[in-house]
Amino acid sequence: MSHEELVIRVTAPEDVGYAQAASALIERASHDHEIATRTPEELAVQIRLGNAVIALMDGVLIGFGYFKVWSDLAISHSGLVVEPKFRGRKIGKRLKLLLCEESKRRVPEGRMISLTTSPQVRHMNVELGFEVVSLAQLTSDPKFWAGCRGCHNFDRVNEPGSTEGEVTPTGERCCCEGMCRLNSGS
Repeated sequence: MSHEELVIRVTAPEDVGYAQAASALIERASHDHEIATRTPEELAVQIRLGNAVIALMDGVLIGFGYFKVWSDLAISHSGLVVEPKFRGRKIGKRLKLLLCEESKRRVPEGRMISLTTSPQVRHMNVELGFEVVSLAQLTSDPKFWAGCRGCHNFDRVNEPGSTEGEVTPTGERCCCEGMCRLNSGS
């Protein structure tokens, strides 16, 4: 009988080798969930900065997430994924908790934001003190909203004449729900 070792931690520069696997995991998840894809190069930057968290089972990447700080000190938690066969074990919640802790430690004056259409992510966020807010309350940083272009729903909700979703501060439409948590929470 083998004993599997689960490790969940903040990344270090030497973890950059996990960027390709994290990008592939996000890509696979995007087929069934509204999650924007990210390139290995984009994720490598966040990994090097220590802005990412990973879940490893016997050294193999099974979960990932990262945060970015935007111009108005909004901190987005993005790319939170867990390998399907490991879901239901609270690994995603442990990754999110670690993202919250690291965000609060590194940017104590910031506010954490999240975009989601997932009922599971919404439930987890509510448990962690996030509240539903309008998209306009998240951030006005156009670089944040440019990241939505990687979502497979982007073209559909932004086609001419579409009235689906809420309008973002940069004038595009989004079908996600905005959530926010001030860092003063636990």
